[in-house]
Amino acid sequence: FLDDATYVGSLAMEGSVQCHAYDRNGEATLVIWDDEAPLSGKKQRLYLGGATTVTDLWGNAAMLDSQTTQPEVALSPVPVLIGPVETWLVQFLQGLRFNPPLLPSHVGSQEQDLILTNPRSEPISGSIKFNPPPDWQVRPSQIDFALQAGEVLTKTVRIQSAPQETAGMKQIGASISIDAKKLYEFDTRLPLRYDLEDMDVSVDWVQEGKDLVVLHKVTNRSHETVTFRGAATVVGRKPITLNIVGLQPGQTVIKSYLIQDIKALSGTEIWISLKQHKGPRVHHLSIAVP
Repeated sequence: FLDDATYVGSLAMEGSVQCHAYDRNGEATLVIWDDEAPLSGKKQRLYLGGATTVTDLWGNAAMLDSQTTQPEVALSPVPVLIGPVETWLVQFLQGLRFNPPLLPSHVGSQEQDLILTNPRSEPISGSIKFNPPPDWQVRPSQIDFALQAGEVLTKTVRIQSAPQETAGMKQIGASISIDAKKLYEFDTRLPLRYDLEDMDVSVDWVQEGKDLVVLHKVTNRSHETVTFRGAATVVGRKPITLNIVGLQPGQTVIKSYLIQDIKALSGTEIWISLKQHKGPRVHHLSIAVP
């Protein structure tokens, strides 16, 4: 299927979906699968750049819905080939990214650069409207762009996370409109890691009879001494709080929270948080009660 094709690279997709693109004479074939889907397939709506056909590894082809820019495709751990897609669209999406790809988990809004690249040999223009997760904010909510051939443009936005947002990989939705001799309109997602850039934080637990001991490990990779207020919170119970005082650069500390009588809490979540004393850093994780 991919004889004489050139590997273009991967595309960020939602969840556990994997996507790799191969070019042949300006048209790309997408190889897509979902590692966590059942073998019978899980239906997902994907922007496929006007692709018309999905083909399995045995050569069986089916037409995609041409009435929508985001047709429904059944994905499984077995790859399928989807195409043709204009290769420049794949390259545009690959070049659209936040830089750096990490948003520090701090109080308040923060500036973040968005990089746009025009891979075409002629100008393009358009707009990007942000669709952030619930209780997040991106300002401005829409940016317009005009790019000359091969131009790379940086736009600065301000992003504010939701209160109590847990650390980890996030995705900022974006509705994109591009005028490139014809109009292209589609939705995509921009990956962004939300975490502390200079602290390593992890949570583990050990069950002791009817109780649960939650271990909160923090390593200071910054160049300053920091103090945190830590807390373990379970709905319906009083938060358990402790202090991490004077954590030196390079130092690691492990604090423990004793959650008693967890049988009554089965299926609920324990929220483990940090808030810096006289500083912007915050951090939240959650674990399910076994």
